[in-house]
Amino acid sequence: MNLKIQAIALVQRVILPWTTIRFLFLFIGGSILVQAIMDQLWLGIIFGSYFMSMGLFSWGCAAGNCALPNTTVSTDEKKEIEFKEIIEK
Repeated sequence: MNLKIQAIALVQRVILPWTTIRFLFLFIGGSILVQAIMDQLWLGIIFGSYFMSMGLFSWGCAAGNCALPNTTVSTDEKKEIEFKEIIEK
């Protein structure tokens, strides 16, 4: 039963939230993979497969997990900063 749930979750992950970054990862990973196969570069096959799987299965940065949170401060929230002078002897 647990395997069936995992399979359904994987299929939903492949089908549902396609974004531009996922297409980009899939395209670049596929390009690396095809070129590595043609040139018989086995390390390149692993590298291309990794990036292609990131795009296909929405892992890592292709899932949007690498974005920095919005940390901008609005003008209403700005605080006055006090500085103290330090004199060395």
